[in-house]
Amino acid sequence: MTLLLLACAIEPGTMDLPLGDLERFEQDVQPVLVPTCSSPSCHGDASRPFELYGVHQHRADPDEVYLDTPLRDDEVWHNFVRLSALNTGLVEAELSLALAKPLDPDAGGVPHEGGAWFSTTDDWDYLLLRAWIEDSLEEP
Repeated sequence: MTLLLLACAIEPGTMDLPLGDLERFEQDVQPVLVPTCSSPSCHGDASRPFELYGVHQHRADPDEVYLDTPLRDDEVWHNFVRLSALNTGLVEAELSLALAKPLDPDAGGVPHEGGAWFSTTDDWDYLLLRAWIEDSLEEP
């Protein structure tokens, strides 16, 4: 409901994305997202709202799907922008769907068709993701 109200409050046009540090995204965040979220049955599908690319998973070039080649710069940028877009308009990192969806509902998360990936807010991967989101929200 909050997202629906937020969407109604946003005027049409362009918005600045809260882009965090790209290098830190590649080093800390992408290794958390890609193995768990970029499979074709999850967000590794162009029809999904939070489409992600991953090695051995969904790729911009379908011929690279099963290859052991690193993500290209444009694919990394795509993942970076997709995650950043989830954080648009947030004032607190904990409100990000990127944290709430994969967090166990018993620990404060919200239902997620893909299940819970973080059992608590003390999970190391949760903390890495939260720190990156917090930093991106502080960017001017």
